[in-house]
Amino acid sequence: MEYSGILSVIGNAVRKERRHRGWTQERLAEMSHVDRSFLSKIERGEVNVSVLTLCEIVKALNVNIIELFANNGK
Repeated sequence: MEYSGILSVIGNAVRKERRHRGWTQERLAEMSHVDRSFLSKIERGEVNVSVLTLCEIVKALNVNIIELFANNGK
């Protein structure tokens, strides 16, 4: 089964929320305790992000996971 589509959706949603706040990858990485290069790979849909890491990212962005994906379509 191919999962690259969902990984791209996750990455695009994270990137959109980060940019909406005017944050750099470095800032989000620091706030979510994720390595900046790993965050970059998440945003490009190149890695399978764990649920716990995604929770740290959305916590730093001050949104919940449902909002993250609901806002991605707008």
